[in-house]
Amino acid sequence: MNRRVMCALARRSCTPARLLPKRREGIRVQRRLAVLDTDARLGALPWPKKTASRCSSSSSTREPYFQVIGELSIGLPADSYQRPPAMLQICKRLTRFIVIGYLAITVSYTTMRLCLGLSRNLSYILGSCFEPLSSITWTSDRAMVQTNNGDTWSRDLFESKLFDLTLKPSKVIPYYYRALQEHKDEDVTITTIVTSSRFETLARLVEQYRGPISATVHISSSNTTRRASLLASLHSTYTSSPLFARWVDVHLVTDAYDRQFNMWRNVARLHARTEWVIMLDVDFAVCTNIRERFRGALEAGGAVGTLAKSGRAAFVIPAFEYVVQENGKDWKTFPRNKQALVELVHAGSIATFHQSWAPGHNSTDYEQYYAALPGEIYRVTTYQKSYEPYVVMRRDGPPWCDERFVGYGGNKAACLFSIYLSGIDFYVLPDDFLIHQSHAYAEETRKSERKTNRQVYDNFRKELCVEQIAQSLRANMLHTDEKHNLRAECMRTPGVPEIVLEHLLKTEVKKEIVSD
Repeated sequence: MNRRVMCALARRSCTPARLLPKRREGIRVQRRLAVLDTDARLGALPWPKKTASRCSSSSSTREPYFQVIGELSIGLPADSYQRPPAMLQICKRLTRFIVIGYLAITVSYTTMRLCLGLSRNLSYILGSCFEPLSSITWTSDRAMVQTNNGDTWSRDLFESKLFDLTLKPSKVIPYYYRALQEHKDEDVTITTIVTSSRFETLARLVEQYRGPISATVHISSSNTTRRASLLASLHSTYTSSPLFARWVDVHLVTDAYDRQFNMWRNVARLHARTEWVIMLDVDFAVCTNIRERFRGALEAGGAVGTLAKSGRAAFVIPAFEYVVQENGKDWKTFPRNKQALVELVHAGSIATFHQSWAPGHNSTDYEQYYAALPGEIYRVTTYQKSYEPYVVMRRDGPPWCDERFVGYGGNKAACLFSIYLSGIDFYVLPDDFLIHQSHAYAEETRKSERKTNRQVYDNFRKELCVEQIAQSLRANMLHTDEKHNLRAECMRTPGVPEIVLEHLLKTEVKKEIVSD
């Protein structure tokens, strides 16, 4: 009896199996099977060996058994046992996650470097691997153009390519003064050029137009003392009226060359902040509300809007001047509508601009302008090489002014010639006009420089015609409507037909040789 009690206290039966009831024996077998199952799950654990005496068990034989029981009771592995399968699974998953993450980062980095190393044109194919241009930073002393992969160019290098035909050295400081007013894309910006003697004229234009103006101001760098004085005068002019701070962007050009007019025009147009620009000389008065009328025409979608959106039209603003120069100095006395203008024309007070150089504007066909009804635009059909009207056009799209011209003569005509050859037609606005504000000219200088630029202009026309005709022939486009202006104008340019004919003959000979 005492032996049974002691064995029961030790939670292990030492009574011979034949003396126990069958139910007690079954319970013991189930316990043993549970322990063996635990051994299988935890690993091969040691099990107490059978002894001769069922009741006398040493501490060494009981220790593993009670160790197993302790394991099942508190759920913690012994130091000598293997890790549970759950922990192994966690470790495997963590390892797999680390490996997959490493591979993903490696592939992403390799793809990014590949994209950055490819040509910019392929960015459209591969997606937005990078933005072609992320920032342009301009300051008074230097400018940096930077892409998002860290490539940078100095201002001097950037401008040497941008204005590669200009005389060097020449420094451009965009937005030397920047207008505070934000402009809508469909607005119309006057792009103009200003010499150091025309600051007051610029102030008059600002007061007349009361809209966005992009002005290139040239300051000579040959005299340091005079340059400082001119910059102070420019600052005084800019701060003289709140209209400047609201509407006018001033871009500074400093060099020793006084009349690189086409380069200055390109600077003003390049930095205009609206979709539409008026290429205008600063000494003209804008007498009508052309800005609002043109914006309204774009919104209405009539003839002007349709042509404008086609990208193949530039709109001529007819130009006039007073017959008596003294009458043309005060813009506040100028007519403000077409009816008043026509009355002064018939009275002999106002004439078409420029009386001393009729080919410059006569292709506008002023008689048709006088007879045109409101909103009835008409196309210029008698273009000739000297035609140089003031036009409203897109900022983007039309060719830029050729920058080889320095001084008076041929520079503005070259701008319009390039535009015309590109396939853009000129249409006259029937309700608007400009009037020249009288001032003295340096006639001797103009006469000398015009003589030089006349030859430059003739060479330019011939060169441009040959280049564009050759390109059109290679692209098989010379016969298209888009190239009508090119065919019509270049075929009457001296020397061009012979060059084209020679090119065509050589092409035919090559075709015959290949076919043979």
